[in-house]
Formats: sequence, C-alpha cells, structure tokens
Amino acid sequence: MEFVGPPLQRLNDHVYLLKQGTNPKVVIVFFHGLLVDESEKEHAFWSTWRVRGSNDCWPITLLPTRLNSLTEDPYRIRVLALSYESRVSVPEVQIRATDNHLLSENFIESLVMSGLCRNEELDRDVPIILVGHDMGGILIKNFIMEVERAAVTTRTEQAKLVNFLKSLKAVLFFSTPNNGSDVIEKIAGTIPKENRSKLLTLMAVLGSKLSRINSEFKIYRAQSGFQTFAIVASYQTRLNQYWTSHCQKGSEAVMVVEEGSATYDVDGYYSVAADHFQMCQPEALWSYPVTKLRDEVHRQISNCRKIAIAEREKDLEQRYQKLKAVSTEHLATLPSSSEYST
Repeated sequence: MEFVGPPLQRLNDHVYLLKQGTNPKVVIVFFHGLLVDESEKEHAFWSTWRVRGSNDCWPITLLPTRLNSLTEDPYRIRVLALSYESRVSVPEVQIRATDNHLLSENFIESLVMSGLCRNEELDRDVPIILVGHDMGGILIKNFIMEVERAAVTTRTEQAKLVNFLKSLKAVLFFSTPNNGSDVIEKIAGTIPKENRSKLLTLMAVLGSKLSRINSEFKIYRAQSGFQTFAIVASYQTRLNQYWTSHCQKGSEAVMVVEEGSATYDVDGYYSVAADHFQMCQPEALWSYPVTKLRDEVHRQISNCRKIAIAEREKDLEQRYQKLKAVSTEHLATLPSSSEYST
C-alpha cells in the first residue's frame, strides 16, 4: 500500500510525523491497533487512519480542513503516529517487542522525553490528545500509567513527565475492548504459543493484566480531569476478510468488540455505521470521527485562548495596581496646597 502525498518523516524508532504544525497549539497522537493484515506491518501507523476506499490519510487531509472551516485563523496542529509491532503472530525472536511494559518505556522516550508533544519554538506545553484503535486504546491506558509511575520515581527530567500528564486533555477510544474481546481471545488460541504476541493477553476477557490497567487508569483519570470518549462500531465484522491467516473462509460476521466493552469508563460515546476496522476509515469530510476530533481540538484551543486572555487581564490589573500604588506614594511626598500658600 502506497501513501498518497509527500514521504512521511520518521522522527525516531516509534514516531512518524503526519503533519508538522509550526508553533503548534495542540498535539494529536494516533495509536493503531492489531494489524488487520500482517502485510501492513510497515504502514499500519497511517493506513489504519485512511479515508475509506482510498490511500488518503484523513488526519493529514480531512482533519485540518475541518478545523480551518471553523475560523479565519488557521489552527496549527501537530499530528504524530506511533508504529510498533502489533501483528497477532510474530517470529519467536521478536516476541520481546510485544511486551507492553517495554513498549510503554519506549513510548516515554519517543514521545515525552523527546519533547515532540511540546511547542518547542516557544518552549511551552500545549494540550495533548491521544487517539487509539482497539488494542491501541489499551496501550494508551498502560502508557499513561507508566508515565505517572515514572513521574513519581524518576528524578532526572521529572518535569517533562509531570508536564506531559498535565497537558493531557483527552483520549479518544476507537472500538477499544476495555473488558476484553471473546473474538480476539479465540484468534489468539489459534496461534502457537511461541509466536503469540504478548499484547494479546491485554485483550483477554477477565484477564488479570487488563483488569489491573483498567483499575489504575480509572482511579488516575478521576483525579486528573482529562476527558475520555468512545467511538463504537455498530456493524459486525466478517473476520476472514481481514485476518485471512487465522480465520476460516466463510466464517460468520461477529462483533469484535461489544458495546459494553467499548464504552466502559468513558465520559461519552457514539456509534458509527461501520465494522471494527472501517470505523477508523471515515467516508467523507463530515464523518463523525473527523468531526468529533475536530470539536475536541477546537475546544482545547478555545480553552487555551480563554486562559491566555484571563492571564493577560490579570497581568494588566497587577500592573495597574502597581502604578496606582507608585502614584499614590509619589503624591504623598508632594507639598500640600497650604504649604505653597505660606
């Protein structure tokens, strides 16, 4: 599959730059899920998010267009996408690359310590929005909790970790199996243990790893204040169209992620008329996933502008009070009118 447009820049081992916003106001990071086709290993970071029926990547094209339709002042956004080993079956020598703790450590280095989620031109933190599809949503949760733990235990560059967490404003989950997936669990059972991705254990129904991640994340986000939103697939998926290596021909359509699992512990959700994989592939500019992300970016930029205005007004008021105090003090030293008359 070939990308439509200029070559995408690889910034480090895990991060690709989809859109470079000079002096960005918001940073958006996309996490893809399990690969629908193992041949997509090299391009899942962008092909997951393509316009349906084309090789056009909508975070690069449709999203900026929708954003700029809101205002005459173009919104400057930076769009990043993570790339990592997410095949359901991998060579035995590469199994370690599917360890969720190792991945989170790599994400911390690639995203947080690198400064890619900041406005480096102004040396300023900006709102961050994370977007994940199926397993990518679970990895986002695990990643956030690893950042939080590192922020408590790490002394070197601790400010970067703390500021990243403070800047995190929203997480959008695309068909994320927060309570696991029977379908994925069955697929995992068809793969030899020595080749089975460790990430599949994060999608097991009633799995201990997933339960721990959910519990920690629920407690943390309750005290942190960032928003979570789920986009849910309302259509069943005929898996043999995607995972041809692990599903029998003619297999019946199934719900890969049930609504209850996809909407667990979120502030709101919306169902789209698409299957588990098509839901990441909007058909047009007006499609809901594009609109929802646009609205969230708009909300964060508007909040930043309100805060900036309030800070300027506070600064002006403080300056006025200082000038007033100096003027009053100066007037007190001047001779009174009676002294002039004598």
